[in-house]
Amino acid sequence: MLRAAEAREAAARGFDLEQHLTASLALCLALRQNGRVREAIARGRQVWLQAQRHLLPRLVVDAGFWLARSLAVAGDLLEAELVVGEAAEVAARAGDVPRARHRLARAAAAIALERGRPHEALRRLETTDEPNEHQRIMLHGDLALWYARLDGPAAAEGVLAQVSKGQTCADAVGCKRCAAELLLFSAEALARIDRQDQARTVLSRWDVLAARDVLDDILRLHASALNETGAPTRIAALDAALAAAEGSAFGLAWLWIRLDLGRALAASGDDRAVAELKRVAQMASNQGAGTVLELAEQALRTLGVRTWRHGAAAKPLTEREQEIVRLVADRASNREIAQQLFLSRKTVERHVSNVLRKVGARNRAELAARVAELGVEGAHR
Repeated sequence: MLRAAEAREAAARGFDLEQHLTASLALCLALRQNGRVREAIARGRQVWLQAQRHLLPRLVVDAGFWLARSLAVAGDLLEAELVVGEAAEVAARAGDVPRARHRLARAAAAIALERGRPHEALRRLETTDEPNEHQRIMLHGDLALWYARLDGPAAAEGVLAQVSKGQTCADAVGCKRCAAELLLFSAEALARIDRQDQARTVLSRWDVLAARDVLDDILRLHASALNETGAPTRIAALDAALAAAEGSAFGLAWLWIRLDLGRALAASGDDRAVAELKRVAQMASNQGAGTVLELAEQALRTLGVRTWRHGAAAKPLTEREQEIVRLVADRASNREIAQQLFLSRKTVERHVSNVLRKVGARNRAELAARVAELGVEGAHR
């Protein structure tokens, strides 16, 4: 797939801009599926900015969708939320992209589920009107997964119903890739509601399909680890899954595995649990992963550890936000920041607004004056 995408992108250079950008976006997807996530994000940003600059609404929506998804799997949830929000605004105005608009709604809901207030986001997903049977496969997969993540065995009835509906759509469509993705989501969901026998069957079916990318292998390890019933075995399997994820660019998968490891340690009475869960909470806060943060803090409270958030120390800046602060401190305008970081001006404006709100600064001058206090390295006042 990667070789074909590279050849297509090279050939498209002789055609019009839209054809070339469309081919470049296909290469973005191929890079991500080969585990080269940062390269995929860089290329996706280029297409996203060019499509906006040249007023190509269909391509803006498609590029926003794939860029947001790539950012999300990398764990850059704050920027993913900004990008998918901008793309949704374009999709709402452009009446000629109904298919893209529906799958964009799913992407927006998936990111919202990770960002926090997940039950509210889940209700949005439940009411998503998706007429395309192909797209409905993973809509049901998302619902099954999040019912299980949020409510565990209590959500068994809903999980089983969504797994069944997703499988019906997959059988009707006959798409091997989507069927495989549904199986992975179903395996994790079934493991979380204590349906181990069904989860093993689903994983065996996934193995037979042999339709995978780099991330799928990590998700398979995670689902398999959750399916282990004995505490020592589950902890060892989660440790192995974490080791595989840590060497990858898939920061979000890594975060969920680490959360499950911390909770497994807590359930077994292991002394490492508190330190692991505190680390998860810190990482989740840095990445804007509000749901994982809430679940980690919930687990800490069950262990008798008090959790609270106040002031700037409780809201650390992400790497992207630190880059923004450095450039604001250097007196760069939003336009200059956008050019240097390959972002749209609107994304930069929202980043700056988020940073001001997060640190409690009234304006850019006050933000620049507080660089040392915020611990942003490499910035000049």
